[in-house]
Amino acid sequence: MLRAAWGDAEMSWGGVWNELARLFTISALDLPGCGRSLAVPKSSLSYMAKLQIDLLATLAMEKIIVVGNSFGAAVATQ
Repeated sequence: MLRAAWGDAEMSWGGVWNELARLFTISALDLPGCGRSLAVPKSSLSYMAKLQIDLLATLAMEKIIVVGNSFGAAVATQ
């Protein structure tokens, strides 16, 4: 789950992630500079997408569904 540009993952997805967690394993991260995470210099949509790909590789999930809203949708598109 990729979140909107303001706030954090809980603000964007807190209303639905418990229901989704009944059927799916949920991963909702705060991208750099968003929520409580530290900012990184010169971040871009492609950099944010690479971070998500790296996280998913670390989690070793076989099948994934990526969802995003607002800014998160732009990162998901990358």
